[in-house]
Amino acid sequence: MQIVDIQKPYDYTRTIRDIQTLLTYYPYGSLEWIGCSVLGKPIPHILIGNGERKVHINASFHANEWITTNVLLQFVEDYLAALHYDQALNGQEARALFNQVTLSTVPIVNPDGVDLVLKRSSCK
Repeated sequence: MQIVDIQKPYDYTRTIRDIQTLLTYYPYGSLEWIGCSVLGKPIPHILIGNGERKVHINASFHANEWITTNVLLQFVEDYLAALHYDQALNGQEARALFNQVTLSTVPIVNPDGVDLVLKRSSCK
C-alpha cells in the first residue's frame, strides 16, 4: 500500500491527512502537536521508536522548501512499512533501529508559509 504521493505538493491539509492515514495503517508511530503556527495551525510531530539514541528531522522550515515535506513523509512511510513487514530499511534491520533509536520528525515546521506558496494565485 502506498500512502505518500511524492509527485504532488504537500500543503498542510494533505500533510495532516497522510500522517493520520500512515499512523492508522502502521501502528508503530505516534502523533503529537508541538504548538501552533501564527495562523493557528497545529504543528505535527511524529515519533517512531523507543531507543536511547535520539534523532530529529525537520521539513518545510522555509516556505519555498515545501518539497522537503514530500521527502520526509516518504522516508517515514518507508520506515513504517519496513517495520510492519519486518524488512530492512536501506540495509538496516528496521526492528533494531526501532529499539535503538527514537526518531522525531516535524514534517511541516512552517505550514503557513507552505500554504502561502502552494496556494497563491498567479497575478496577471
